[in-house]
This record gives sequence, structure tokens and C-alpha cells, in this order.
Amino acid sequence: MDNNRINVYEEMIGLCQQYLIDMKDQDSWNEVYFQQFEKKWDDFKRLIASVPTEPRSEEEREQEFIHCQSLFVLYQSIIDKMERQISQLTSQVQGVRQSKTIMNAYYGMGRAEQVAYYFDEKK
Repeated sequence: MDNNRINVYEEMIGLCQQYLIDMKDQDSWNEVYFQQFEKKWDDFKRLIASVPTEPRSEEEREQEFIHCQSLFVLYQSIIDKMERQISQLTSQVQGVRQSKTIMNAYYGMGRAEQVAYYFDEKK
């Protein structure tokens, strides 16, 4: 049995589960968690690709298929959560832009000082 491959899938499942927990604890986007997740995920993908595929029994293929399905569901959950966080960030940025526009319109903030120059004709 190709235990190495199954073990890597199990570690990937654990990584996804931990990242979902980390995302749940954070109300907003956390770049550090995402970069750590992405690096580990890429390492696991390279590891899976480097494990030679050997003939497997039906049971082993079924086990691998189940792990892949679990990974798909977890990964999709991560993507859904990220999309919600991105949507929240977008709304927050739009709110800040609106506030800035209102402040500029009513209070003149952000304007460069204007100085009037008058030119008289020489007589």
C-alpha cells in the first residue's frame, strides 16, 4: 500500500482543517496565516507529485478517492470563507472612500492650499 501518499493526503486534510479554524478565529483577512497555508499547501502538492504511483488495490484506490473528496470539500470551504472575507474588505474600502469623499466635500480636507494671484496692467 502506498502509505506515503495517503499520509500526505491526511496531512493536507489536517492543514485545511487547521486553516479553517484559524480563519474562524479571525474576523478579517490575515495575510500571515494565508501565506503559511499557501506555502505548506504547495509543499504538499510537490510531495504528492514526487511520490511514485504504484499499482494499488481497489481498497487503496477507494481510500485515496475518499481523501481527495474530503480535501475538495475542505478546500471549497476555504475558498468560500475567503470570498466572504474579500467581500467584507471590499465593503470596508468602499465605506472609507465614501467617508473621504464626504470629508473632502464638506470640510475641504485633502485640498492643496490655493493662492490667488492678481495681475495688474502696467499703466
